[in-house]
Amino acid sequence: MLEGFLEFLFGVFFRIAQGGGFFKILFGDGRHLVAIDLGDLRLKVLDDRRPGQRADAGAGPGRDVMSGIELLKKRGFIDEKRMAPTGWSYGGYMTTWLLGNYPKEWKAAVAGAAVTDWLDQYNIGDSNVSRGQAFGGSPWSDAKRMQAYIEQSPMAHAAHITAPTLILSNTGDYRVPITQSYKLYHALRDNGIETKFIAYPLGGHSPTDPVHQRDVDRRWVEWLKTHLGS
Repeated sequence: MLEGFLEFLFGVFFRIAQGGGFFKILFGDGRHLVAIDLGDLRLKVLDDRRPGQRADAGAGPGRDVMSGIELLKKRGFIDEKRMAPTGWSYGGYMTTWLLGNYPKEWKAAVAGAAVTDWLDQYNIGDSNVSRGQAFGGSPWSDAKRMQAYIEQSPMAHAAHITAPTLILSNTGDYRVPITQSYKLYHALRDNGIETKFIAYPLGGHSPTDPVHQRDVDRRWVEWLKTHLGS
């Protein structure tokens, strides 16, 4: 049933989008499996993930995403040699998860305010209580839970990343602390992977003023144009 709906959803979307240009496949706030945004077009497939299942924040949703991509390949809607995951916040998390767990699929990537380390999210972020609840509790009180925090962190798989990656973050991000972007940047640099890290001297989870918002959009599009081609 899900495959049938995905086929309908992606079929409708790509018939609209086939004119070319950039589009976004977004990964939402942990409740959404897929969200597609093209101007006023917003189609969503809901993932009924319940509390305590954040311990499968990456592996399960990652398989779901790749199943959708495999369907797109079968339908002939995409250029398999020019794919790039991009996203902000949980979208950045899913971007970096896909980069490390399916490295042969991607030509480039953009990771904004990316959750790359659940331990940093718990220890430094402003929502550590909800993070703990999502994993079933503190990582410091149960060895198996600690392992889940680590295994579901993209940093555990960062050494496998091969795609050139643009990293964006606010220095004063209280929701997803910038430490996680620094970790990703060093992992990529240390492994010889092309990367650029732009840190905006701003507070908040993302730039809210029009000047910095425009700069984010410009860098995002330029990175994809450079590495995917026009």
